[in-house]
Amino acid sequence: MTRHEWQIPRSGVAGGRTLFRNKVVFKPIVGMSYMAHGRDYLGKRVMVLGTSNYCEHYKDEKGCGEACAHYGKYYLHVVGRKDPLYFGARCEKFSEIVYMRYCNRLKEPKLTDGKDPNAWMRTFSRFFNSFFVDGNPSDKVRNQLLDHIVCTEYVQGAEADKGSKNSKELMESDRNYHEFVKQVKLWKPDVVIVWGKRVWREVCRRIGIVGKGAVMKEVSFDGCLVKLLTIPHPSSYGSTGFQRKEFQRLLKRAEVKLLSTRK
Repeated sequence: MTRHEWQIPRSGVAGGRTLFRNKVVFKPIVGMSYMAHGRDYLGKRVMVLGTSNYCEHYKDEKGCGEACAHYGKYYLHVVGRKDPLYFGARCEKFSEIVYMRYCNRLKEPKLTDGKDPNAWMRTFSRFFNSFFVDGNPSDKVRNQLLDHIVCTEYVQGAEADKGSKNSKELMESDRNYHEFVKQVKLWKPDVVIVWGKRVWREVCRRIGIVGKGAVMKEVSFDGCLVKLLTIPHPSSYGSTGFQRKEFQRLLKRAEVKLLSTRK
């Protein structure tokens, strides 16, 4: 028995795999106060653009953009919680469950191979903590930040475990860029923070600008003026990895307000 249980629909199954190429669209996480108070809170409306969600159940490099046998229902096995969490018809609530788990610290038990299944939570905290100038905030204060921003993923469809090894076909799918532009037009962010080089290169290629060597570009999406910022992935370390002070300097350049843990 794996840590997660999945239900495979009886309909739409071919050869034991449920096919839904070009249909997976992750719903963005929109803070409740984003539209009304996002600019008051951070000085700008901010969207965070991650690379993808990752699914341990799908090992093929093409990820679930090609096919997936784990479709629709997701069980989170934690102490004190037995009710299922639903990904939805085509896993469109994947991001919602990820952020719900993060905000409520719903952790899973350690694996028998010694790997920590909750390491991604530290990556999230490392990034969100970096909006604060005077130390690390409490969970409550950090969640207030999440209430004022939009978080979404670029690749529409979960990738295999090792994102850097996933296929170019998955990253360069037209649906990814079309959905990104759609979300920008809908939520009208002033600043989009792009995690990592993979998405930055692809978005710049699509727009037709040179992204190499740049950390900020000002672009227009049908009249919606946006500052695109790129940062090393928050899971990265070392001289070329994510660094809090460098990130804060970049936020200041983009006129995003830094926060205090005391608010």
